Amino acid sequence: MRLAVHALKFGGRERIAHVLGALAADLWVRPGELEGFVAVVPVPLARKRQRERGLNQAELIARAVSQNAAIPIRGRLLVKKRDCPPQAGLSVSARRKNVASVYRASIPRLLRGRDFLVVDDVLTTGATAEAAARALRRAGAGAVDVLTLARVL
Repeated sequence: MRLAVHALKFGGRERIAHVLGALAADLWVRPGELEGFVAVVPVPLARKRQRERGLNQAELIARAVSQNAAIPIRGRLLVKKRDCPPQAGLSVSARRKNVASVYRASIPRLLRGRDFLVVDDVLTTGATAEAAARALRRAGAGAVDVLTLARVL
């Protein structure tokens, strides 16, 4: 999985996102489990990093999950207000502090109180997922679940 994620993030191998995203939705999400979710929300990438890579791996994975689960993707509900240093190499507490207030969400009135699925590539400490979920909840989301391709142990 590490090789695949690195090939996607740093090698521009977009097809990997489609295959792994569909596989994740197919293998890890039980039929009907996402019933009631109104949107798949990718974790936004820093603008600078997205320009460097030419892609947002979470968005590509989220698109595949969205198609497989038949739930619309809403990539603009969650935005990154500012760039922050990469999470790699930071301690758990430094990771939490690094992303504590970096995300902002804007949920249309019709979707407030509804459930959302946040999608990212890798879960290490959970700091990014937690910050994204917190922003969505502050904006009026009901439940927020998280789906990632991999978990670093």
